[in-house]
Amino acid sequence: MSVYKVIYLAVYCTIKLTQAYTYAWLGHIINVESEACVDSIYHANWTGQRNLRFMKDALIVLSQNPMHFQALSIITVRLDMFSKIINKSVSHFFLLKMLNKNLEAS
Repeated sequence: MSVYKVIYLAVYCTIKLTQAYTYAWLGHIINVESEACVDSIYHANWTGQRNLRFMKDALIVLSQNPMHFQALSIITVRLDMFSKIINKSVSHFFLLKMLNKNLEAS
């Protein structure tokens, strides 16, 4: 393998990992901030307010689920998901490498 191909592969992998990490980080921020917003409204003194409209608005916000950034409406994109994908990918890579080595030896 030429030096050009090795550099190209390293840059490509770095860019793809950065892209996946960015999605995971932003999904994590959206999730955490949304939960913090709902918690702040819950712990505010909204029940003691005399403004009926404010109390109704607070109840509407509290009845909603926190926002989540989802991939294909299947999995919530968070930082722990990114680390799980990286760990699984590395594990599968080394497993395939070991199987290939055993196959060549026999």
